[in-house]
Amino acid sequence: MYYKIYYGEISETGRKVWEQEDVSPFDVLIENNEVFSDDSWPGFLGWARKNLHDEVQVDWGSYAWRCTGRDILKLKEDRPRCSIGSYENIEAEKEYGVVFIEMS
Repeated sequence: MYYKIYYGEISETGRKVWEQEDVSPFDVLIENNEVFSDDSWPGFLGWARKNLHDEVQVDWGSYAWRCTGRDILKLKEDRPRCSIGSYENIEAEKEYGVVFIEMS
């Protein structure tokens, strides 16, 4: 399976995800900063389900979580095979979203 992982601030449209409205996984975040990983998708999903908050299934193969910048920094620490775009701009206490998208 091919997948992409993004993080960024949650958009107004994205906030509807947590209100149980259908939304495209690409509309959850204001900006899509990519998390590059050569890790397995089960490895990432297992980590996310243990460490991130408010998981919702956005569409058939996509999930979103709410988190803080501290959680994203922990991802880099816990999963060293992840490279996080715009890593230097992450604010520890700020609210973010992480989106996992299954690609075909």
